[in-house]
Amino acid sequence: MSFLTQMKGTLLHPWKVNLSLLRPLVRVQTFLRRLGIAVGDEYWNGLLTLHARGLVYTTLVSLVPFLAVVFSVLKAFGVQQQCGLMRLPRSRDLLRIFRRQISLRPGRI
Repeated sequence: MSFLTQMKGTLLHPWKVNLSLLRPLVRVQTFLRRLGIAVGDEYWNGLLTLHARGLVYTTLVSLVPFLAVVFSVLKAFGVQQQCGLMRLPRSRDLLRIFRRQISLRPGRI
C-alpha cells in the first residue's frame, strides 16, 4: 500500500483504519487526527468543561484527606516544634501586640 493511499484512507475515515498496518509517520498523524476530532467533539458538545470540573473535584476530594494524614503523622513525630511554622500566637499575645501598635500611634483610634 502506497503512502498516498494510506493518507487518503486515514483522512476520510480515521477510525476505520488499523493503526498497526500503517507506517510510523502515518500512524502518528492518524492518532493525532483522532485525538483532535475527539477533543473537538467534546468541546462542541460542552462535555469538556464538565470533565475538567469533575477532575478538579476528585483531585481536591482526594488531596484533603491525604494532607490531613500527612500533617497528623508529622505532628506525631514533633516536626511542628522543630520548624516553628505551625505555632500561632496566643490571643493574649495578639492583644498585647495590638495595644502596643495603638500606643505607638497616639491620636489615631
